Amino acid sequence: MCRGGEVVQFVRDLSADKSAWIDGGNQILAPLLDMDLINHLMSQLAPILLGRGILFPQKEALKRFTLKEIHQYEQF
Repeated sequence: MCRGGEVVQFVRDLSADKSAWIDGGNQILAPLLDMDLINHLMSQLAPILLGRGILFPQKEALKRFTLKEIHQYEQF
């Protein structure tokens, strides 16, 4: 299991022609946004939030993304 610092190093170590699908919550996403290492963001919102924590990071870096499409899959 990777944490913020580890995932930042993992993404930095990728060659320029590689991509990574990174699945996780705020602890994974926030450091990547802080380091400007995300160029494509896909989000899934489920109707039930389990546990506690920040649903989505409140980051200035998110303002550079634009919504391109929305899909609904079954009950989600």
